[in-house]
Amino acid sequence: MALALAVATVMLVAGSPSVASEPGPGSGARPWSPDAVELARTAKEAVVNGSTDESCTGWRSTYLPPPTIRVLRTRGPAVGTVQEVDFRSYVEDVLRAEWTDWYPIEAQKTGAIAVKQYAWYYTIVYRGQTTESGECYDVRDDTIDQYYSPEDRTPSARNLRGVAATWDVTLRKRQGNGSRFFLTGYRSGSAAGCGDEADRWRLYQRGVLSCANAGLRWPSIMRAYLDPRLEIVAPGRHDIVGDQDGDVSMLVTADGLSRPQIYERGTLGAYVLAPDQGLTHETAELREARAADMTMDGRDDLITFHEPAEGGWRVDISPADGTRYGPPITWASGMETLSPDATLLAADMDGDGKGDVAMLLPGLEAGIATLRVHRGTGSGLKPPVDRWTGPLELAESRAWLSDATGDGRADLLVAQDLADYGIGYRVAPSAPNGGGLGELMLWLAEPGLSWATTSHAVGDVDRDGRDDLWTVSPTVDGIAVDVLMATKTSTFVRQPRWASGPGDPTGMEDVKLASTDVDYDGRTDLLLLLDRAQGTRFITLRPRASGLVVSPPFDEATLDWDSATPY
Repeated sequence: MALALAVATVMLVAGSPSVASEPGPGSGARPWSPDAVELARTAKEAVVNGSTDESCTGWRSTYLPPPTIRVLRTRGPAVGTVQEVDFRSYVEDVLRAEWTDWYPIEAQKTGAIAVKQYAWYYTIVYRGQTTESGECYDVRDDTIDQYYSPEDRTPSARNLRGVAATWDVTLRKRQGNGSRFFLTGYRSGSAAGCGDEADRWRLYQRGVLSCANAGLRWPSIMRAYLDPRLEIVAPGRHDIVGDQDGDVSMLVTADGLSRPQIYERGTLGAYVLAPDQGLTHETAELREARAADMTMDGRDDLITFHEPAEGGWRVDISPADGTRYGPPITWASGMETLSPDATLLAADMDGDGKGDVAMLLPGLEAGIATLRVHRGTGSGLKPPVDRWTGPLELAESRAWLSDATGDGRADLLVAQDLADYGIGYRVAPSAPNGGGLGELMLWLAEPGLSWATTSHAVGDVDRDGRDDLWTVSPTVDGIAVDVLMATKTSTFVRQPRWASGPGDPTGMEDVKLASTDVDYDGRTDLLLLLDRAQGTRFITLRPRASGLVVSPPFDEATLDWDSATPY
């Protein structure tokens, strides 16, 4: 990044177009994204203007936003000049000018993504535009591009919230075996119905407003206008230590104590142990651990569920600060004794950006369960409310909170033991406006999977905004990895992805799973943690539009496999 930015700075001071060349490294160890390089060469705007071999800002990543953008000023005290503007400030100012500050927050988020991606696109794709004196620019400050007039307007708190909540999000369109970062557009529109005038490429603001007023969250609004083949890219899932890539986290138990241990992504499938987290929990009192962003800072915090020796229960939050977890703070507690089948769950259930904590508890009658939800405030939990009650045998089920429907709110996802009939996968969909959940509906009955020998991990594998399920099950030669893909028709479709071979006869008894986005591409990767007697082997499966990439194995001799529990 240092070399690339130094070159860019020289070019921008000179103010003239430069000849495009293969870019150097991107932020830290993350390379420039190849799709941005290809986009700069092939976009029709550059081809038509004969500028495919030239660049102005010349940004070459579709995952990390550019630090600056070059704007031609056509009005105000700077008329006729090209200003190099902080990119985030530019997006905030344009959002205030073109999407106002009174639209509800989900419309603000929708507009923020569209404003950002339009401008971002033209920092990559150069249209050959220069002033009379030869200064290049990416966009104009008028309605030919985007209305930018910071002298006249100041972004409101709601504008800023919309930008902050979606800053890492970008959009793609699937094309063949790949996908492409595309130019987002928006118009005021003439029809007020949600989804009216949809043409698959533009947003229409009157309709977006109707969608938001109807309780839709921004992912659903985007789909109403930009489907089919839309990919919603939110990279860095399960980032804890603040380096943007997802991390691998586990509780490691020794001498009656459990401590969190975090591995950051290295290179070529390698991992680096993060600094000691300085936390220990009494193993005998610790029932479960989960991860979710409870404090609204973009990092997953540690949520632990305890049963103290003196009785009752409590839920502690250890907030991630970018390097390590802070001291645990009790956010919820009770004096009642909970069933051994009670399960701690955590995710954003109402789409407000704040993590929520839930407990799946046995009901008063046999075979009935209740989901009791503590809504998060960013700094604490509200009193519990029962959001779902229905038939469910907890002893024969495993549950997650995940957004299988893709509406921006976590749903209740359950895998159930069907005995000789395999495993049944059911989803209770979230309701609009953060209310209760719907009926627990069967999405897939899979006779080819056995409850006793199948492991699961949750994540969005194909970037469609719907959480999928990785499954790992035994084969004659070792293990098979499949994905249960969530679809818009409320079903899961099982797709094979990988299998070990005779040369590595790994058994299910030697495998633990972790899911995270280690390569910052918005697709949730699967880590197989394998027992190697002298430590633990990490094998990373990184999904692509077609198939997946298997990273070279990484052996961590100091990590005792038996003592580690991923969370």
